[in-house]
Amino acid sequence: MELTYAQKENIGFQYVLDSLRPCSPYGVEALRELKPFGPGQREALGRQLDNLGRMVARGGQDAPLRQLLRIFMGLKMVRPTAKKCLEADLNAIELFELKRFLLQTEEMLPLFAPVAEGLEGIRLRDTGAALDILDPEGSRVATFHIPDHLSPQLAQIRQEKREVEALIRMRPDPELLARRSALAGREETEEMVIHSRMSAALRPYMDGVLANMDAIGQLDLLAEKARVALRYGACQPELTENTLELVDMTNPRIRDLLQTQGKDFTPISVTLAPGATVITGANMGGKSVALKTMALNILLVHCGFSPLPQLAGCRCLMGCISFPRIWSPLIGVFPALAVRWCASMPPSPKWRPGFISCCWTNLPGAPTPTRARPLSGL
Repeated sequence: MELTYAQKENIGFQYVLDSLRPCSPYGVEALRELKPFGPGQREALGRQLDNLGRMVARGGQDAPLRQLLRIFMGLKMVRPTAKKCLEADLNAIELFELKRFLLQTEEMLPLFAPVAEGLEGIRLRDTGAALDILDPEGSRVATFHIPDHLSPQLAQIRQEKREVEALIRMRPDPELLARRSALAGREETEEMVIHSRMSAALRPYMDGVLANMDAIGQLDLLAEKARVALRYGACQPELTENTLELVDMTNPRIRDLLQTQGKDFTPISVTLAPGATVITGANMGGKSVALKTMALNILLVHCGFSPLPQLAGCRCLMGCISFPRIWSPLIGVFPALAVRWCASMPPSPKWRPGFISCCWTNLPGAPTPTRARPLSGL
């Protein structure tokens, strides 16, 4: 079950997301589309966590990665242009934007390989052949111009246009101006024909260009995940089948808030076996914080983050639900909780094991339940 924004904010997950600062628009796109890995995606999740572990092991942003991130900062979002090229012709501005991206890709290529070494599924393809189409002169300059040698007809039109413009400079004449306007129209028409030929020639390379955008976004987001992991001292999790063991968990949002007040967050450790676990304690004793911190760390792992800071085992997260202020004067606390729970659970004929957390507080003036306690279970 996917959490709402309010639930992510409540457990501190949105705080972690907001601390990420991808350098490229493709990293921002990858962060926006971030979703938990679900059942059946354990291998993909394992690869993601292994990649993050290797990036964290680098110990920060070394020189090649810093150079790469600086190039990322100059990238523009041209994915819509690349997708359009698969189905339609591009205009001069779109071809220029695509050429600029290909030039930046060529600049990244020698830096990307050492940075992505050992990272599974993150590779930058060589798109030099596509760049040659947009840069037939091989100047490798971030401008877009159709040279005369691509079309003898275009070369002739431009020559006539230059001759007419020379006459206009000596003697402005309405007839010469009209002739120049006609030549400019013919030039634009011929250029559109060449744009169409270039677009058709680029089409076979667009899958590689789009794959490079994905690779840039993955590496950019992975570098930010590693930065956050190093900041909070995260660790490499171990995926298990049954028992969930969490050691010295922290909650960054609450921890950072306490640090502004000169206080420290007390790490939380818990082991959960299949079945129900009841957490009891006095008011303001930390029960809700413990539940939120558990839900946060499990959700982080399922989104390809490292837990904060240690987690010895993890399994699939079915749902993470928060029930604040549940009370109904008509049916009471526990029936209201049951109704809300059933409404939140996705319809499924077969339940999968996972982690569910539940907590509530009362409305002002509502009766305090004597037997109700926050529950969490696998």
